[in-house]
Amino acid sequence: MFFLRKHLPGHSASAAHGGLSEVSLPPLPSQLPRLPSAPSLQRQLRKVLEHHEVIEARQALLRRDLQELMQMLPPEAAEDTIVDGKKQLSHSD
Repeated sequence: MFFLRKHLPGHSASAAHGGLSEVSLPPLPSQLPRLPSAPSLQRQLRKVLEHHEVIEARQALLRRDLQELMQMLPPEAAEDTIVDGKKQLSHSD
């Protein structure tokens, strides 16, 4: 059993002055949720890290391809910049 400190107005003098009184808790459910095992969590983490590495590698390839494409553009097109996905023309007067 668990004992909790009760301090309720109109309760017995011993409880009102910090005495302990017995409190019953509801029974625990017969089936508690099953937590994944450590090896299972390690496998999941390994998959996530591998996926992250693949994404980083693809991003690096895309950056390289973008750099190559930018070098192929004519000089006047290189003056234009992309901001938030929209082409911004540079105004050089």
